[in-house]
Amino acid sequence: MSGLLGQNAMSVVSMDNHAFDLETLIETIRLCALHHKRLFIVLADDLYTYNRPVLREEPANALGLIKDRSRYIKNAIRRASGVDIEVSLKSWRRFCTPRFVDISRRLFLLAAQERILLAEIDKRVQIFVARFKDTKGELRHDEIVARCRGYIFEETAMALHLASSYRVSDEYYPGDNAPVLRTVYEILDHGNLYRRLMLRPHDKRFWNVQLGTRGLERTMEWSNIMGQFLL
Repeated sequence: MSGLLGQNAMSVVSMDNHAFDLETLIETIRLCALHHKRLFIVLADDLYTYNRPVLREEPANALGLIKDRSRYIKNAIRRASGVDIEVSLKSWRRFCTPRFVDISRRLFLLAAQERILLAEIDKRVQIFVARFKDTKGELRHDEIVARCRGYIFEETAMALHLASSYRVSDEYYPGDNAPVLRTVYEILDHGNLYRRLMLRPHDKRFWNVQLGTRGLERTMEWSNIMGQFLL
């Protein structure tokens, strides 16, 4: 493939990711229209619900969100209308199936056997723990670590599940969102270990998108495919 990208692209929008503002999402849709036939926008609603206690919010508020992000995404899709791409809004909740649970279990076992992967996960855990260290005694340190590690495992397993289900080759995110996933794919690619996660091997690229003075700019963060691509 020279200058060509996969038909399917994806971007997962968390409930609290301020980097993914409305304008960035609109421009991401327009950018994907130049290179792909379909864009799956996945709202990570249940993931955010799971993580609310770490953010020091009352469990009773877990189902009530400050902003209706679903309406926010639909508004971005509407404002980006006229582009030649099929945009599909999905909910994280609908993918919390037995298949997803199985991938989560297999990912846990893989991390227990692959020190590189476990080290990458622990590195990300410490970043999350540092953000939530001021809990005013509401949570012990080991509780915060456990919840952050569970969050990262769940997020990574779902990303693997979604990419495999839709044969997604290209993922677009503002900022560095790929380190753990990158390590997972490198281990799977180099060892031909896809069977251990019950995944189908496929082309994979992660793109970092940011609004600049000349509009939306993207850089390739990681790829398991050799060749030149149109940037």
